[in-house]
Amino acid sequence: MSKYKHVDVSERDLEELIRRWSDHIEEGMRFVDHQCQTDRGPLDILLVDSGNALCVAELKVCEDDSMLWQGLDYYDFLSKNVHAVGRCYPQANIDPEQEIRLLLVAPNFSMNMLGRCKWIDVPLSLFTYKCITVDGTKDTIPVFNEVTIPSLPAVPQVTPPSSHSNYITNPEARALFVKAMDEIKSWDPMAIAVDSIKYHISIKFNNRVLCYLTPQRKQFSIGAYFSNDVWTYQKVESVNDYERMRPLLQAALQRLKAVQ
Repeated sequence: MSKYKHVDVSERDLEELIRRWSDHIEEGMRFVDHQCQTDRGPLDILLVDSGNALCVAELKVCEDDSMLWQGLDYYDFLSKNVHAVGRCYPQANIDPEQEIRLLLVAPNFSMNMLGRCKWIDVPLSLFTYKCITVDGTKDTIPVFNEVTIPSLPAVPQVTPPSSHSNYITNPEARALFVKAMDEIKSWDPMAIAVDSIKYHISIKFNNRVLCYLTPQRKQFSIGAYFSNDVWTYQKVESVNDYERMRPLLQAALQRLKAVQ
């Protein structure tokens, strides 16, 4: 069984290895040019992927967070000049309608770098590499591994108040639902917050729950501590129902204010 060893290479050597072994980065990847002059300085490598999208690769032979900003500079230049680049390299068959890709190639990437990359809204791929030589041969071969960029934090799903009110099919109850939200808020606009959550409208006084408004098909319910220590839900189907509950809600609000 052949033995191999890792070897260090210079950035110029790495460029040459990518020229020879570009399809080791990704199947179908083709070399176009290197050290191309731009108004941001010479970019390291131009490639074309299997879908004929232009790719710019920024290379480092050590961990270097600044490569992200350098790569984005070159990406910006190419985005404004992709048609001209296509005309300069007709043999590369570059499709200027394909979105340009940015590739970062380095021995490793810091956690800070990975954290920043997840916020970059361009087609971005990260590859680590090792260069090896096999006993009995003189060839140096690069081995590339794609690094997974962390996912963005999940964005909480917010249900707008209109979705709650529209769920109520009874027009009178729907109008009362909206009226109740607005009126309760008006009792103390600076301290009362009305928030839409998954199944309810949550109404709080100074971050303490005053009541929930829960839509149903023909009516809605109001949940609150209508007495000092018992949380109950009561249905609202008519104006009379809401007017009966209004003083109970106002009393619940006063109890919250009394404990501030």
